[in-house]
Amino acid sequence: MRAKGMRNGPKTEKMGQSTKSTQLGPPHTGRPDDRVYLR
Repeated sequence: MRAKGMRNGPKTEKMGQSTKSTQLGPPHTGRPDDRVYLR
């Protein structure tokens, strides 16, 4: 239900931008940091 709502929801663009900003920004969670490091 979360993936459907997020993917089909108009808030996906806003949430996606926020997530990308956090991933590119300073390592706050550490989990996305691993993905950024792998990239």
